[in-house]
Amino acid sequence: MTQTPPSRSADDHGQRFDNQDTEMPDAECERCLQDKRPDIPGRVHSHVHTAAVTATTITEKFMTTFWGKPEMRPSCPPPPPPHKTLQMPDAVQNSTDEEGRKPQPVDEGEPDPKQNNDVMAFQNLAVEMKQKIEQLETDLANAPSADSVRALERSLQAESAQKERAQQEVRQKTNELDVLRKRWKQAARELDKSRSQSQGFYQVTDNYLIELTTRLRYNIRNFALQYFDGELKGPRPRFDKPKVWDKYMQTTTPEPLDCEAFMISERRPSAVQAFLWRFLVGEVFDHFRWAGELGITLRNMCLFLRPEGQYPDSNEPIIPEEERKFQAWIAGTTAMVLEAGSTSKKSKAFTEQVQVTIESLNRKVREVIDHFVVVEDQGYALEIARIVEEAVKLDTEISRQAARVEWVFPAPAKEILFDSEVMRLGTVEAESKAKEKQLVRLVVCPAMRKRGKSTGDDFGAPSTLLVPMEVSCEPVVRNEASLRKMFV
Repeated sequence: MTQTPPSRSADDHGQRFDNQDTEMPDAECERCLQDKRPDIPGRVHSHVHTAAVTATTITEKFMTTFWGKPEMRPSCPPPPPPHKTLQMPDAVQNSTDEEGRKPQPVDEGEPDPKQNNDVMAFQNLAVEMKQKIEQLETDLANAPSADSVRALERSLQAESAQKERAQQEVRQKTNELDVLRKRWKQAARELDKSRSQSQGFYQVTDNYLIELTTRLRYNIRNFALQYFDGELKGPRPRFDKPKVWDKYMQTTTPEPLDCEAFMISERRPSAVQAFLWRFLVGEVFDHFRWAGELGITLRNMCLFLRPEGQYPDSNEPIIPEEERKFQAWIAGTTAMVLEAGSTSKKSKAFTEQVQVTIESLNRKVREVIDHFVVVEDQGYALEIARIVEEAVKLDTEISRQAARVEWVFPAPAKEILFDSEVMRLGTVEAESKAKEKQLVRLVVCPAMRKRGKSTGDDFGAPSTLLVPMEVSCEPVVRNEASLRKMFV
């Protein structure tokens, strides 16, 4: 009896055989996961089915671990039906009945590549889910309990409340500190004011300063007229200008070379006055020459401590409180130095140092003006010494009081216009009316300004002009030939 091969049909999950007499496998999962068993007739287990059962088992374990035990249901679905055993009908039997009744296995054929890919995918999914389950089990074992989490939440809330209270306390203390700082500054100002009043600064009135300055101007004018008025007599060697000339003589005129023309003209006395005032302002006033050798130290200290607004080339505004403290310090220091130098043991040495300083200043003055003297006598050197000494005494009086006294010259420029508010013409030119917009040719004497009071008050008020500037607007005639003969 001949056998015909069984018929096949394919579905979406692979190949299966349409045999209605297929023997169903056991429901146990262990047997379901076994490979194909060729030793059992009529039963074939698919690899796809094996991977699906594995994935289902891992998923159930995952759900049991994290969501509880699921409802009871079959552990695994039934495997696909095995191959059918086909028998030929009796009408076409060509052999014996025994041979016709033997079951014949159906040829499986070549494995499907798609089926192999599905097997690999399910196996990889099973491994990945197993690893995730193990990691989740580890995390769950190490996770804090609900009580621990609630305790941490309560601790954080307590710390947050404590931080807020601390910040509020800091803000309150900061406000209190600001109030205390303002009160401290106010108390410090009142204390400084009371100290300045209790110190009893040396009282100097405006009229007293004007009188001392006017007297010094008069003596300088008389000295210049007495020894430098008139024509230069006899041949003279060419004058080699020293450094003092460049520093103090050339600045007397807007045009630096005009001072040479003034010195060989009949206007020579005015040029000598201008030089002496420039020299005294630059070398005596605010230099503490009355303190001898100690004056150098005091000068350096003042330059270091002086407020920015007091420097001539500074653009900083003057702060009244800073200036008041600085001037009070100068007045107090001057009083202590003068008191220490007046003792019996130091009075002689102090006076000798001052005298040495005055002689040094006299030599610098004579380096410039000796070459242009018209009248020579023994009183010439004494008059120079007397002028320098008088300037030192005036600086002593200014330093002892607390007001700020300034000597004012016009700002350096090629053209300086006459300003009637701060300038006055000389004695000869005063007979004619002073006209505005005239050019200043020579600054004979500086102006004197004062800011504050000698008691240490009113530094916020504008400065006061005590003595106006004396200038000359009459041009000088330049004689180039005479200039070449006189100057190197």
